Amino acid sequence: MEKRRLGNSNLEVSALGLGCMGMSQSYGLPPAIRLTADDLREIESAASHITIQGARYPEHLEKRTGL
Repeated sequence: MEKRRLGNSNLEVSALGLGCMGMSQSYGLPPAIRLTADDLREIESAASHITIQGARYPEHLEKRTGL
């Protein structure tokens, strides 16, 4: 996974995380999305098939944050 260093510190973050920055200040708010119970069941069903591989955080960061 590609990493980015934060400023002059030794802290690194995933480059992928930068894609989660809010864009509403540039493009405005998205239209409201109304989800039905069927929509939520379909989302839950799809999410249940996702397999997570590897650790989310390196062990030394987990210790710092108490995860």
